[in-house]
Amino acid sequence: MKKTCENCGRELIKSEIKESRKRCISCRQAKQITRLLSPENLAIIFEKDWSAKLLLQYNKFLEKRNLSPITKRRNILCAIRILSLAEKQFLIPGNITPEWLNNDPNIVTDVDTIKASFFPFLVEEKVLQPLPKGDIKIERITRLIQRIPAPFRRLIQLYLDEMLSLREKQIKMGALKPLTLNSILSDIQTFNRLINWIKLNCDISSWDMLQETHVQDYLLSLRLSVRQQAIKNLLLLFNLAKRKRIITHVPVIDTPIRELPPSTPALSFEELKRIAKLIQENSSSKPLAASLSSFSFYHGLSPSQISKIKLTDVDIDHKKITVSGRPPVFMSDQELETLQQYLIERSNIKAIETRTYLVVRKIGGRGLYEDQPVKTGFIAELIRLVTDHTPRTLRMNCFYSFAANYGPQILIEGFGLSITNAQRYGKMESLRITYWKRRLESKRFYEY
Repeated sequence: MKKTCENCGRELIKSEIKESRKRCISCRQAKQITRLLSPENLAIIFEKDWSAKLLLQYNKFLEKRNLSPITKRRNILCAIRILSLAEKQFLIPGNITPEWLNNDPNIVTDVDTIKASFFPFLVEEKVLQPLPKGDIKIERITRLIQRIPAPFRRLIQLYLDEMLSLREKQIKMGALKPLTLNSILSDIQTFNRLINWIKLNCDISSWDMLQETHVQDYLLSLRLSVRQQAIKNLLLLFNLAKRKRIITHVPVIDTPIRELPPSTPALSFEELKRIAKLIQENSSSKPLAASLSSFSFYHGLSPSQISKIKLTDVDIDHKKITVSGRPPVFMSDQELETLQQYLIERSNIKAIETRTYLVVRKIGGRGLYEDQPVKTGFIAELIRLVTDHTPRTLRMNCFYSFAANYGPQILIEGFGLSITNAQRYGKMESLRITYWKRRLESKRFYEY
């Protein structure tokens, strides 16, 4: 016979029935949270008012994140231990510093457990100063390097210093797309995977013992789609190591690599015409789906970029949409008319005055008044409904078409792609050769 929780009505699991429990674990944990945060218990735990108030505010912060009672109780217990120690060492909460939180041995385990929520909470309460995004990324890279074994660590640190120096130089020179910290982090994660593989499969204790056969075995363990990029990254690392005299030879052969075919194939011209026709035919009956399809097909926007567009980013008078991280989108008359039809439908959605994002969906119950971007899966589903293709297929074919007609440089200036990404859709070198050849021919023609 099935038994249910007497509080929430959820079906009890076998172990709870065996232990004669009347409430599920979530309800039991919620009751324990109430007991922990009761005034009587707080008076016993804390000596100062500010620590108790911070704990209550932290509980409200966790409620906004919709965490399970089990996770909430764990976080609150860790916060109690941290704040109990803090009130014994500091007069006011403003004296709490990130250095103390990260280095005090009595709370280091608790801080690691709840760091993802406790640090943002302290920043929100103005106890800690927010770190710039760049500093957060560098701190993450530094922590990753510190976990690397000592014999391998120095080379990775040298690589980080070289890349940061290159990035700073690019910024000073006014580069359109300077090297990003995410790219540096991705490279170091690649090197860390190699080091972990070496520890598991080879009896090697330093870089100078690494041979070409070891590297080739490691590369064969990778998927073909990521192997080429891994070879390029390792060549950079080993050339740096040889230049700094950490190794005497480069254990990777720099040979031409056959390019892999694109993962998303180019569609035929007839199929592209069919998609354009479908978008136009659905512009009246399904204006939202048609607009989303148009954004991907004609402007190369991803579902993530579309979901983050706000109403304030849409300039109807100038037919323009501002998109973060790339040049703005300029709409045609047909696209503007379709978007305006959607805006009329959007105005009839319940509680729409609380929504600031352009794309919204009808949500019932608890999420009715939440102002959050829609899920990318919702956008992909609507686009597939109209065009029978995924947003990625439409976006890639948009880039294929522009690169084929105008060269890959337009993808950098018009769509905000990086040089590396633009090179996937066309050869930058061949484009420059063709450009200068045409200039030379035209010059000779006019001289003649």
